[in-house]
Amino acid sequence: MRPVLNAVQLTSLLTAFWRNCEYKSALPLCKDPYATVLLDELLPAQKRVQFEQSPLHSAGLEILACRTRALDDWLMEGGVKGIEQVVFLGAGMDTRAYRLGLGKDTTVFE
Repeated sequence: MRPVLNAVQLTSLLTAFWRNCEYKSALPLCKDPYATVLLDELLPAQKRVQFEQSPLHSAGLEILACRTRALDDWLMEGGVKGIEQVVFLGAGMDTRAYRLGLGKDTTVFE
């Protein structure tokens, strides 16, 4: 049985949904294999259909893909320079701590 999600949690899943759509596209700007796992575990089928049919789907996907890629690139550059802590405010369901390999000395807060 899936948990009942509030509006903030559903918005977080929407961003995971868009990352997943981009990841599965022919030429993805960002890659998030963990988004699929989150969606399979938490996103009810009727919400998935709503997300797919949303009039914001195309624009949201494009914006999120660009934003994700830009931040991922910036973090990877910074991680090499020794960033010790990263704080994501209002990110929700963000998987960067797992998928970017920022290093064992980098602490990520969401």
